[in-house]
Amino acid sequence: MAEKESSPESSESSSPAKSPAVKKTVAKPMKHPSTADM
Repeated sequence: MAEKESSPESSESSSPAKSPAVKKTVAKPMKHPSTADM
């Protein structure tokens, strides 16, 4: 059931580990995604 709810979020990130990283980058004013990604 939880997977279905995360379907849209997982689809956009394609990866569970990237999900949080992508969200942080999008929330930030694109200062330096390279450093945030690392």
